[in-house]
Amino acid sequence: VPWDRPGARGPNDRGGHFVGTLSAGYGHKAVARLNAEGLALVRRWIDDPKTNHGLLLVTDSVSDRGAGFASRESPGPATRPALTVTWTPPENK
Repeated sequence: VPWDRPGARGPNDRGGHFVGTLSAGYGHKAVARLNAEGLALVRRWIDDPKTNHGLLLVTDSVSDRGAGFASRESPGPATRPALTVTWTPPENK
């Protein structure tokens, strides 16, 4: 579904669900930490891939500097995006 307004700024472009945090510094890896709702969302994507419509990254900063991410076409392999999943299973009780 196309966005209502560019930048996903329309009233129907994004939900109000906070699912985690993203931290990164210039030239460094971005690290996403998902909360329980974010983990449940990923579980739904695994169970039913057609429900995966991605995530919208939103800053809580008043700065308009934005963020940049290299694409897979980046000339340097070290700067190309990669996904590493670190998962800690719950302890058995």
